Amino acid sequence: MIDETIKEIPKNSKKVALLATNPTVQSGIFQDALVREGYDFLHQDRWQTCVNQIIAQIKQGQIDESLQLWDELYSELAETIDTAIIACTDLNVITDKKSNDISIIDSSTCLSQAIVHKYLSLMDRG
Repeated sequence: MIDETIKEIPKNSKKVALLATNPTVQSGIFQDALVREGYDFLHQDRWQTCVNQIIAQIKQGQIDESLQLWDELYSELAETIDTAIIACTDLNVITDKKSNDISIIDSSTCLSQAIVHKYLSLMDRG
């Protein structure tokens, strides 16, 4: 999943943030891959606090509130990064609402596309 996600980062991107749950961020698996591929990984405690709040609001059905907080976070991110990796399926509810200033890469979409491509290549071999 990580490698497939990293492949989707636009080549002109330099600064990348990870938007995910605390355990995913703390694991370091995305960060290690980003650094290995030459990207600058940027992370701020405030961003993580916002992500945690957004996830909680989504789980509580507070979509309007989560969208408002996402707008605020997105504005901050757009000033600092080129690309955001979304590594939490809960965030899919709101992250497609904006994506003009920064590239947003959904890791679950990257994984599913890779699986489909692998399956199709195996079927072609027959």
